[in-house]
Amino acid sequence: PHRVLSKLKHTQVSNLSLFCVIERAPFGMATIVIDNGAGTVRGGFAGQALPHHSIENCLAKHKNNPNSPTLIGESILKSHSSHLKFKRPHDKGYLIDWEAEIEIWNVLFDSKHMKVNNYKDHKILFTEPPFAPTVLSQTTNEVIFEEFGFNACYRCPSSALSVYQEQVLEDEKSDEFDETLPGSDAIVVVDMGFSFSHVYCYYKGRAIQPATVRLNVGGKLMTNYLSEVLSYRQLNVLEDFQLVTKAKEALSFVSLDFDKDMISTRRKSSLDQCSSSILREYVLPDYKNIKQGYVRNSKEDDEIEKKILAKGEELPQVLKLENERFAIPEILIHPTDIGIKQAGIPECIVQSIKKCPVFLQPILSGNVLLTGGCSKIPGMQERIQLELRALVPSHAPVNVRIPQKDPDLHAWKGGSMFAKSKDFSNFYVSKEDYEEYGHRVCDEKFIDW
Repeated sequence: PHRVLSKLKHTQVSNLSLFCVIERAPFGMATIVIDNGAGTVRGGFAGQALPHHSIENCLAKHKNNPNSPTLIGESILKSHSSHLKFKRPHDKGYLIDWEAEIEIWNVLFDSKHMKVNNYKDHKILFTEPPFAPTVLSQTTNEVIFEEFGFNACYRCPSSALSVYQEQVLEDEKSDEFDETLPGSDAIVVVDMGFSFSHVYCYYKGRAIQPATVRLNVGGKLMTNYLSEVLSYRQLNVLEDFQLVTKAKEALSFVSLDFDKDMISTRRKSSLDQCSSSILREYVLPDYKNIKQGYVRNSKEDDEIEKKILAKGEELPQVLKLENERFAIPEILIHPTDIGIKQAGIPECIVQSIKKCPVFLQPILSGNVLLTGGCSKIPGMQERIQLELRALVPSHAPVNVRIPQKDPDLHAWKGGSMFAKSKDFSNFYVSKEDYEEYGHRVCDEKFIDW
C-alpha cells in the first residue's frame, strides 16, 4: 500500500486532493479494518482515528463445567481467570483455527460492537504474519470470501501498514511526526507482538523480504516464563495467565544496566529482607473486596486494607516483584538467558540490515521504528539504542524510536488511512476475481508488500 505514497512523495499534491477526495461512505458501507493479532484483535472502519473496538483474541470456558457457554471479549474479563480454560486461534503466531476465529469475529461484528449487518456490503483489510504456509493462506481466502462473503479483501503484515502510517504522518506534517527524524524512504520496523517479534527492512515503500528476521519471543512467552518464576518463588499462578499479564504490564521495565540492577537486588542470605528501590508489590484480587489487581504504592491502598481488616477478613495475597521486573523483558534482548538459541532484538536488527544492499545499511540503522505491545515497556527504546550502537560501525548513525502515541495501534491507524484512500482499489481482490481466478489472484496480489 505504501508504494503509492512513495511515488507521490516529492510531488506537490495537497493533503486534500490525496486523502480527502475519496468516497465518503457511511460506516454502514465502509471498509472494515482488522489488526488481527494473536493476543488482541482490533476492529474498526476505514477513516476512523482509533479502532472501534478491541477484544482478546481467544475463547474461554469454565474448567469444571464443560457445558458452560463460551466466553468471548468482555465476558472473559468478568470471570476469575484461574477458573477458565483458554483456546487461542493462533499457534506460534499463525492463524490455524478459523472456527474459533470466526466466533471471535462474530462477536466483534455484532450489534453491541461494530454493528456489521451484512458482510456482502463491506470490503475488509486485515493483518497477517509474513510467509504463512500456503494451506493457511488458502483457508483464509475461503473463509473471507465463502464463509463471510465480503465483497473484497486485502491482507498484509502489520509492518506494511506501520510504514504507510509513517509516510502519512510525514506527508501531512502532523504533530505526531518529528520533522528532524529521518524520512520513511528507508526504515527498519521492529514488530514486537504477542507470539513473536519480526524485523523488517523497507526501501521506498517496499519490503526487502529476504531481509526479514523472526524471533520466537513475544508477550506470551514472557508472561508464561514470569508465571513459572513466580510459582517457583512465591505463589502458584500458573493458571492465572491474565493476572500475570497485568502484573507484568504494570511493573516491567527494561534495565539500561542489567548487571548493576541485578547486584542491587541481591540479598546476602535468604533471610534478608530486601529493601531495594526496585522492589514492588502487586496486590492480587480476591474477587470480593478487590476486583482488579493493583500495584501497592499509596496511602489509599493502606486504607483499603484497613477496611478489609475491620470486616474481620484476611488481606489479599501479594506478589513481590524485584529482579523479575527487568529480568523478564531482558529475554527480548538476550533470549539465550533462558536457553532460546536465537539472537535478541538488537542482533536481529543488525542481521536484517546486513541482508540489504550495502548503500542502504548506514541509512537503515539511523531509522529504526519499534511497534507492537512489547515496545511500550519502559526503557525498551533506550536499551535497544544502546545495544545497537555497540553493534553497528561507528560511522553509521543509530536512531531508535517508537510512535509517540499508541505503538500497538500504529499498524491499525495506517490500515485505516490506507483503506480510506482512493488507491486502495488497486490492491484488494474482489469476490468476483476470486470466484473467477481462485487462489492464484490472491497469491499474486498479496505476496508483494
